[in-house]
Amino acid sequence: MRFEWSPLEPDESLSERLWGLTEMFPAGVRNLTGAVVSLSAASVKTLYQFSCSASWIFFTSSMILFAPVVFEVERAQMEEMQRSQQKQVLLGPGSAVGGGGPGGMPALPRCGTIIDRDGECEKEQLQVFFLFR
Repeated sequence: MRFEWSPLEPDESLSERLWGLTEMFPAGVRNLTGAVVSLSAASVKTLYQFSCSASWIFFTSSMILFAPVVFEVERAQMEEMQRSQQKQVLLGPGSAVGGGGPGGMPALPRCGTIIDRDGECEKEQLQVFFLFR
């Protein structure tokens, strides 16, 4: 038997072909499949709505809780920057660094100055200095 396509026959859409295939299965299987698909769609919709609500609650709550902390940290940084600028204007450009030296280390004394164990400076003729702690 040979199948010949005739241009006079109307074309079937995909949905029409699938609907035609459903007649192959018994009514119980079709009803069960329809119930599973409906339940799955309803579950996905409910899960999506819940996740939207939960994320809204989480992010708005975190903004309300953490915004004051962020603002206080920013305010403290601005105050520290203003103090540093004021110190630089009053004492000169080398005084803006907190410890006086690189990396927050205390600045070493100038050449010819020795610091003894008591922390007192003494002038000497030497160009070498010692730091005792």
